[in-house]
Amino acid sequence: MVTQSSDRAVGLWKTLTNWLDAANQGTLKPGFPAYQIYVSQEKVGQIVESFSRAKSEEEARAAIANAKEILWGAAPQYKLRDKVANTIKDYLQMSSTTKIQQPE
Repeated sequence: MVTQSSDRAVGLWKTLTNWLDAANQGTLKPGFPAYQIYVSQEKVGQIVESFSRAKSEEEARAAIANAKEILWGAAPQYKLRDKVANTIKDYLQMSSTTKIQQPE
């Protein structure tokens, strides 16, 4: 669950990237009850709200696709990609290309 964070917050994308890494290393179980991000000041955003509302894998994948389009623009051109702040660019790249490996 992601709530009360900003769509372009470094902490948000760094945390999501860390969760993806941990899931792929087997130290974090995908789907385990819920994961939450706590922030010191309440902030809102379309992306984090869609992440928060996602209750299934299908909804989560749709939220990720929506976030990618908001931040990068429509595929395949991704015209907004070069305009993303350098502070989150690497995290966004990793978050958008990392696939969570299914447990065996």
